[in-house]
Amino acid sequence: RETTTGAGPSKKKADKTEKSSGAKAADKS
Repeated sequence: RETTTGAGPSKKKADKTEKSSGAKAADKS
């Protein structure tokens, strides 16, 4: 996913959070 727009940094942050919470959920099950 490219994030070169104005909303880049926050999109990147949200993406990271989404990824880590997804990993956590998988880890739990």
